[in-house]
Amino acid sequence: MVDQIQNTLVRHNISENTILIFTSDNGGYWPQEEIDLHDHDSNWGRLGQKGDVWDGGHRIPLIVSWPAGIEESFQYNHLVSLTDFFATLADLAELGIKDNMGEDSFSLLHVLKGEKERTVRPAMTHYSSRRTYSIRQGEWKYIDGLGSGGFTDPAIVDPQPGGPRGQLYQILTDSLESENLYLDNPDKVKSLQEILEVSKETPDRKRIE
Repeated sequence: MVDQIQNTLVRHNISENTILIFTSDNGGYWPQEEIDLHDHDSNWGRLGQKGDVWDGGHRIPLIVSWPAGIEESFQYNHLVSLTDFFATLADLAELGIKDNMGEDSFSLLHVLKGEKERTVRPAMTHYSSRRTYSIRQGEWKYIDGLGSGGFTDPAIVDPQPGGPRGQLYQILTDSLESENLYLDNPDKVKSLQEILEVSKETPDRKRIE
């Protein structure tokens, strides 16, 4: 289907200055039995699936084609959210947005124009189907609770005495979220908890920068 769309753009001589975005709204619903049945992991090995607070529920593909605007192909390694396309397209159209519009949207137009080392957003908040929150900032991901928070068992885990009350992962080196560093990094937990509380109150760009 993507190929048909691309070929139609070419046929109408509008492919050069058309922005074509290939993405997904969330991670796939892909429990272990589907992985075993099809011998395929649609969430690319990430922990969890659609509805979960783990990366399998939120990390998605994002491919942007814009021959007239993107000078060369590259991979961007910083945080981007689909909500950022609101500010991006407003920026592209030179419309400007007011402070109370798209509060959780950050323009990534500079990235499309080649500034691949400049970050788009300071942090990103996730929310699972069972109302478990998490936040990503830099190399860290904090989850405000135990378990998947969604479809994958165990969804909700009660804290044990002396044990962690949440999850903390150094996501850049532990993409599978396998080593919970909550108890080892209390200062990092506290700082991410504070940022998360602000973002839950309001996703205002000014407050979370």
